[in-house]
Amino acid sequence: VFTIEVVMSRYLHSACRALAPRVVPRRPVLRTAVRLAPARCFSAGSDVIVVPSSTPNPNAYMFHPKKSGSKGDTLEIMGDRPAASFLDAAEADDSPLASALFKIPLVRGVFLGPDYVTITKANVGEWKEITPMVGAAIADFMATGADPMPEGGDHKDTEILPDDDETTVKLKELISEMIRPEIQKDGGDLVFHGVEDGWVKLQLTGSCVGCPSSTETLQGGIDGLLKHYLPDLKGVVHVDG
Repeated sequence: VFTIEVVMSRYLHSACRALAPRVVPRRPVLRTAVRLAPARCFSAGSDVIVVPSSTPNPNAYMFHPKKSGSKGDTLEIMGDRPAASFLDAAEADDSPLASALFKIPLVRGVFLGPDYVTITKANVGEWKEITPMVGAAIADFMATGADPMPEGGDHKDTEILPDDDETTVKLKELISEMIRPEIQKDGGDLVFHGVEDGWVKLQLTGSCVGCPSSTETLQGGIDGLLKHYLPDLKGVVHVDG
């Protein structure tokens, strides 16, 4: 017998990980690939270090800012605020951190998560060419104590509204409480764009953008989970925003 908590940890870990479905009693489970060991830390001579780690998307890396020292406390980027995703420098005017990162060659996307930054690079070039620059830029910025996103995040898609119907309320709860936390473990996120004629409209962001297994996760993992709780749904479709 599987509890839903155990199923979820296997089922959605995580949005763009190389996931393969297999059959178990009553509920499908997705097994995960092994995360690669983090690369070395980067610092810009401050008390902030930045630890990069791989994601299932070969063109996306997560960068985790931490306080230097024995405890290595993690520093918040967006904290409890909605995440923020930028696909080019023109979109990053509201974020001084994202603006600085887009000045680095090969950077094609910036995602600000709760306590990490996900960088998507161009298809050309190697991570070793830009990882030190990205790490140093994040360390420099975090050492100033400035807010990476003074105006807050770019969406409040799961906020419960007075005129939401029962299905929409349940979908928002499932996304915010069960799906989003798992997806964010690998540097990704998703945006809920509503439900229409039984089809749930979702947009994948962060490391999920361009990930080889994002479609499998969306159509297999997320689709299956939502239908488990809301069997009348027809399925999940991806939208571009």
